[in-house]
Amino acid sequence: MVYEHGYAEPPPALAEVSLVAIAEKLMGDRSGVPDRALTMTTEVGSYTLSLAGENRPTGIPQVDSVLNKLRASSVVVR
Repeated sequence: MVYEHGYAEPPPALAEVSLVAIAEKLMGDRSGVPDRALTMTTEVGSYTLSLAGENRPTGIPQVDSVLNKLRASSVVVR
C-alpha cells in the first residue's frame, strides 16, 4: 500500500503569499493602511477590516484568495 499526501513543493502562488502572511505576523502594519483594509475613507478616515472566518482563513484578502483556490474539494484514494 502506498500513501501520498501533499505537494512535492508548494505552488508558486502559495509560496509568494506565505511571505505576505509571515510579514503581516512579524511586522504588522507599518504603512498606516492595514493589508486587511477593504474600504477606506479619507480625512481622519475609517476603514473596514477583513477578518478571518469560514472562507477567509487568515483575514488577509491576498492570502485567502490563493488558499481558497488551492483548497482540496475531495480526497482521492488510489
